[in-house]
Amino acid sequence: MRICALGAYGRRHGWPGFSWDGQFRAWKDLGHDVMHVDIRSEGKDYEDLRDRLLAFEPELVWIDLKDGLPFLIRLVDDIGKRDFRVLYWLRDLRAPEGTSSPVPVKPPKVKLEKIRGLIDYLCLVAGGKLLLQHQRMYEVPRVCFMAQFCVPPVIYRRDVPQVHDIVFTGGMDLSIWHRGRTKLIRRMCDHYSVKVRNNAIKDLSEFNSSGKIVFGADVVGEKPEFQPLYYTSQRFWQALSCGSCYVCQWFPGIERLARNHEHLIWWKEERELYEVLDYYLAHDEERERIGRNAQVFACDKHTHIKRIQNIFDFMEDENVGFQGFID
Repeated sequence: MRICALGAYGRRHGWPGFSWDGQFRAWKDLGHDVMHVDIRSEGKDYEDLRDRLLAFEPELVWIDLKDGLPFLIRLVDDIGKRDFRVLYWLRDLRAPEGTSSPVPVKPPKVKLEKIRGLIDYLCLVAGGKLLLQHQRMYEVPRVCFMAQFCVPPVIYRRDVPQVHDIVFTGGMDLSIWHRGRTKLIRRMCDHYSVKVRNNAIKDLSEFNSSGKIVFGADVVGEKPEFQPLYYTSQRFWQALSCGSCYVCQWFPGIERLARNHEHLIWWKEERELYEVLDYYLAHDEERERIGRNAQVFACDKHTHIKRIQNIFDFMEDENVGFQGFID
């Protein structure tokens, strides 16, 4: 298939193993002809990009960054009838453009009425009400939950000493997005050897491998009420791909994504978290068994290639949904 992909592909080499690099690898391995556009830089010259896209004659315009939406609107207004389909994979936790939300969201890139009816397929990293809200607001005929993924060729277990009890990679601040985990991790530092980094990009595998446990907490605020069905960041899959013992906060639908105490460990109450940490830090063999299971599981069912192929299966068959559920 001929695909024009609009995203942050200029970050591919600076963010090895993350989404942009993973998509590039998947399309190549699956044999698709792809025109990659770093929309944040190349999209500034609209006329040049429009001419390149039309000369390429794509069958599909793949939008993986909301910065591509203004370009799509302008393009359709400019050329009138279009001969390509549009897929939008929204891999961020936010309400539809221009709508209200229980928590702060980034400013919209486009007016909602401008984008209605322009998207043929929508994939979202959350299910349930949030997915249906996007479908209704955008007037998209076909929608599907599609989780993040791992890229095993570059994110995998490294043979380095485990010098920390717990490692965490991500932002630490008191915004509504991060304050719950920030306060919790600070309390954890009183009891364990905890290493936190928000810049573990090129050496993510080494960083995850340096901890006996990789910690995860993606719940917004301090309670899981807002947490949409199935939503988790890419941290989840990267930790499993590294063969780490991943301990994360429970979120709705996690039971369909992985098995507790087999692929990872989840907790609900803070008291339970400390019990889990104490137990698995004291039982090396059980902890390492979960890490091995996690790596096999991630590399078998949750890779970049699996996700991209799943999206194409969804596009071709309206009965196909997310294929990574364990049941």
